[in-house]
Amino acid sequence: MNNIFPVEQKLVPFNGANLLGVKANDGKVYVGVRWVCEGIGLTEGQMKGERKKVQEDVVLREGGRNFVLNGNGGAREVLTIELDFLPLWLAKISITPNMQRHQPEVTEKLVQYQLKAKSVLASAFIQYTPSYQIDDPIARAERWIEETKEKRMLVEAIEEQKPLVSFAEICMQSDESVKVRDLAHSLSSHGFKIGQNRLFDKLRDWKLICQNSTEPTQRAVEQGLFEVVTGVKQKPTGEPFTWRTPYITVKGQVYVTDRLRKERGA
Repeated sequence: MNNIFPVEQKLVPFNGANLLGVKANDGKVYVGVRWVCEGIGLTEGQMKGERKKVQEDVVLREGGRNFVLNGNGGAREVLTIELDFLPLWLAKISITPNMQRHQPEVTEKLVQYQLKAKSVLASAFIQYTPSYQIDDPIARAERWIEETKEKRMLVEAIEEQKPLVSFAEICMQSDESVKVRDLAHSLSSHGFKIGQNRLFDKLRDWKLICQNSTEPTQRAVEQGLFEVVTGVKQKPTGEPFTWRTPYITVKGQVYVTDRLRKERGA
């Protein structure tokens, strides 16, 4: 159905905030992306990133849809996501070490949204009956399979992020810069199989390392992601030469880990 339009919209109270729910003529329920982000307590920058994710992620964009809705300020276009895609989107909002440290309330709310938001919205629009309340054995089994599948998808999406999130926490507790090869080894030991050469290729793609070189870009150094250690040695002829070795700072290690995690999630 190409001409999909809203037939019902309502604000649904949840966890001290409101979720905007929209039922469309295709029979599906959609939820306003901004209301979810605000309810969790994300910053403007984080909300912008989540909107972009819903619009560009290869899976999530299948559930994203813009509706023109009426509100207190008149009609406006609102980005929504289909209710069935909501748990997957929320699972992709990773609970990072930085979030745990600086936004503990956001972390707590995000967990509640990941676990309960879909069922609350479904209850507001759909006559949803849990599997254990269905008398017919076949219908009960079908509902149980559906519930189990959704739970498994959520758990798998969260579990997939854990190794690299855990590694980022280890980085933040350290005060040592490391060589690229050492970072590659540490990443591999925490569940992300990547060798030194492939990691260098990634860093060049991200413009953190110069092309055809192991030298960090000026931008990477200015951002505090890399530092260069220099020294002087002698050639066999006795002639001195200067050597340079790039090191990834703690900030750079966390940055690289978070970017790899996001790429894997996408």
